[in-house]
Amino acid sequence: MKKFKLITLWASSVPITSLMVLSAACDNSQEPGSKPKPNDNDPVALENKKNEARELIRKLKNNNGALSADITTASSIQEIEQVITRIKGAIEDQRKEEIKNSTPEQLKEIAKKELSFLRDKKDYLSRIESEVDKEKLSQLIELIKNDLNNQQKLTGEEAEVNNQEFQNIVNNAKESVEFDLVQIGFGFSKPKSETLPSEVVEDSANWEVRVNSEYASKIKAQLSNIRLENNDKNLANSKGEVEIFVRFSNPNTDINEITKSFKVTGFKSGSDGIITISPEPPRNELVEYLKENHLDRYKYDNNKFVEAVSRRDGGNWKSLRNGQLQNTTDVKVTEFNTKAQEVGVSSYSDSVFKGFGVPAYKTDGTLDGLVISQSDPGNLASWVDAFGKKDPHRATGFARKLPNTTYVDIAKQSYSIAFSSYLASSVESERNEVMRLLTNKEDLKELIKKINNTERRDFFLKRLTDNPDANWREKVKLEVFGELKIENNNNEDAAARIYTDYINTYRNQMKKDVDASSLPQDVKDRVKAKIDKEPNLDQLALFGNQQSDVRGTMWLMDYEIKDGEDYPTKFYFGTNLHVADGMIPGLFNGYNISRMKKDVSPVLNKLKFVGLDDNFETFILDSSTIRRVFDGRDYLNKKPADYLATKQKELYKDAEEFIDFAILEIDFSKADLSSYQNAHPNATASDYAKHITNYYKNLSDDKKVKFLNESYLKNYAKIDFPLALNKTQSQKYDWSKLDQLFILGYPLANSGKWRDYYLEMHIDDNLDRVAKYYNTIWINADQDFYKLQLGEDEPEKSEKDKLNRGNFLSYNIGYRTFIDKPGITDAFLSAPVIGSKSNPLDNLYISTQDNKHYINFGLEYTPRWYAPGGGASGSSVRNQRNELVGVYHASNISARTGLAAAFRSEGYDYKGLYGTYNLPQYDLIYGGGKDQKNSYRDAMLKLSKETNGGGITKTWLFKNGFEKTNIPSEYNFTENILTYETTKKTNES
Repeated sequence: MKKFKLITLWASSVPITSLMVLSAACDNSQEPGSKPKPNDNDPVALENKKNEARELIRKLKNNNGALSADITTASSIQEIEQVITRIKGAIEDQRKEEIKNSTPEQLKEIAKKELSFLRDKKDYLSRIESEVDKEKLSQLIELIKNDLNNQQKLTGEEAEVNNQEFQNIVNNAKESVEFDLVQIGFGFSKPKSETLPSEVVEDSANWEVRVNSEYASKIKAQLSNIRLENNDKNLANSKGEVEIFVRFSNPNTDINEITKSFKVTGFKSGSDGIITISPEPPRNELVEYLKENHLDRYKYDNNKFVEAVSRRDGGNWKSLRNGQLQNTTDVKVTEFNTKAQEVGVSSYSDSVFKGFGVPAYKTDGTLDGLVISQSDPGNLASWVDAFGKKDPHRATGFARKLPNTTYVDIAKQSYSIAFSSYLASSVESERNEVMRLLTNKEDLKELIKKINNTERRDFFLKRLTDNPDANWREKVKLEVFGELKIENNNNEDAAARIYTDYINTYRNQMKKDVDASSLPQDVKDRVKAKIDKEPNLDQLALFGNQQSDVRGTMWLMDYEIKDGEDYPTKFYFGTNLHVADGMIPGLFNGYNISRMKKDVSPVLNKLKFVGLDDNFETFILDSSTIRRVFDGRDYLNKKPADYLATKQKELYKDAEEFIDFAILEIDFSKADLSSYQNAHPNATASDYAKHITNYYKNLSDDKKVKFLNESYLKNYAKIDFPLALNKTQSQKYDWSKLDQLFILGYPLANSGKWRDYYLEMHIDDNLDRVAKYYNTIWINADQDFYKLQLGEDEPEKSEKDKLNRGNFLSYNIGYRTFIDKPGITDAFLSAPVIGSKSNPLDNLYISTQDNKHYINFGLEYTPRWYAPGGGASGSSVRNQRNELVGVYHASNISARTGLAAAFRSEGYDYKGLYGTYNLPQYDLIYGGGKDQKNSYRDAMLKLSKETNGGGITKTWLFKNGFEKTNIPSEYNFTENILTYETTKKTNES
């Protein structure tokens, strides 16, 4: 039975969903009426101007990519204003070209459209209707355009009357009357009736609202947001409805904008195969549940989970895993289940339904090896994680407020980072050549000639010549495709084959031209790969100047100690491998970082986005200042294929293991302090480093990063929190005896698939308007804190204690491999891949450093109340003692949790249950695990011995050097790997 992947914003009925990898400073307020000229060197004002340019460029139907590149590279207000002027000129040239190449009937439509925006329409409409001469119609259009340019804002009594009319229109506005929600962009697009609401939300960047001509002179409308009803995909898809937010403005006066929400119907409705379960047990079962130990709670939750996923998968586990489990007999299942209880993992059939790795057997009953899930099977949210919350859908984190000084301190040590790399070539002349080679030479007449009916063929040939505009060509192309479908007995596949043959003619010619060019081979390979992937040939030329924008979160962890140096210039930052891979070899051209300022403490203050809030600063740095010193590729001694059954051993023979972690070195001595981006009153590199790192070296040791020396798998009691306490228990309970987790990251505020849902209508409209360009601040705190403010009166002690607390681990069942330890999982068993594509190799991670495939491997934690969007990748997971526990790398937003790779694993003995596979023993920082071959310490030791290693011999974490003998005793592995018996001793049941 087909499994369904889902990446959504929120879900109320708990759909089975998949993971997604997360790879996305001043107050602009001013006095009413004032209009200060922006500082030419102000990076925030510059970014706002760039956003204005990006909105304008969408109006260009044939953008060759140069203007887009100019927006990216503009480094001052003056430069970006020049780009805006050129874009406006290109739009005007485009308009004139349309007029020049239009028929009289088309000119009349253009004239009427322009006229719709004019308040005083004079006698233009009658003149348009009666005119047949093309030149005179063109003159009429220019007259109307001139009147529009000279149309003044209304004032006084006229403005009051007009504002009243505007408000009446907006108050009574309906979608499809005053405006329409329409899909934009190029290529084939499904009609509204065939598009699911969830697809609209996931592709929200390609939808907009258009004011109908009758109201064009009275209102302007801009789409602010699209979301699902109650943030519930199932409900929205069943109804065929979305909720949109539209920002209305009056083109005739300066009245404030009005934002309204609307329900838009007419989308495809019906089930899409998602299975749901009841989000919370009945009252009588809840009371019993809270009395149970972890193992009994697991049995309760697991039964409901497996029941749901087995219904989804047809109830027959043998039919799953591509038939690789056919030799698993009832005897083998019984043997497995007996031993599974002894080692504390799921039963055989439960493991299969949950997508966990299980052993496969040969026909003679001997072990063949492990069979892992080749695609992400999806997951369900735990009702426990949202227990007691008014809005379960917000149990994924907390935005733009820091409830205590611990989070503030973390914000001062955590950085939003964005890497920029060219996609085709870092050489300008080569990029120009790519744009030339990828210019679309498609001749739609060749597709029209494939229509058999002569009359219809001639009709479309004439229709094509009516207008040379690119949008018109796309419209005709869709009509021709529909005609081909009709000629083939409404067989869409047959029509698609004809179209594919037609379009591949041009693709193949492009690839031949690329091969014949003088471009370097690596550039040719990248360009040809893009030709194969891009569905719309009109968009291909843009590839020449396109740049990747990889955003993530990184955090300070170490710095160089050099004799005689007052303050270091080399610092070391932790993040994800997939974030660090934004530095594409040979193409990487720069990055920027943002962090909270040193001398602020905005506890419970509502913050703006990073880049718009004066509590933050942004720095733009050259690619020469940063390098990778360690990452989690191939960090263990064995390959994943060593543990796999025959078919998967062959499938994954070239794949290595990875853990999604990387360490970057930034050398501030290489920064160009003369550039305006890095303007700073202190002229030396040391002072500049001090400023950017918030005087990190000078902090007391307890404020600096350390690493947990004992995993929560080994000592679960340290993180085992009570689900519910009565009033008496609550007053006496000592929360300080538990480790509490603090996570902070910088996701893009609106990525289309995820958004900062704490933005409030009317209150945060200014932020909502620019959310797709800025990062928000996201933490793993209680949603109830959002309305709290620090006032003159101290909060109650119980409330203050709650504010000062961190959080814990998730009760999610779908990732939990250790049945009595909520929030802990073996990634190789539960989440080896992240993706649900048909080709299993496409679900593996591919690093930009070597283009090799990697399987997720190691100990992982699933945090409670933390599932942000892209840009939060690399968030540190730490406890109240500033001990680093893990690094966050993937979210399942509807399951309300994600994955954080553990820095340390003592290993775990499965007693042969999975053949030779056991959870590996490793320490990513200190090394020394019996199963690992690389670590941060090992990498630094190697660098210290290389001529180009930078001469580094010691750091704060390794004050005596990087030799194995210098590993602190508390990080040495002095015992065998863990067993179920040893971990149960420290697990409070």
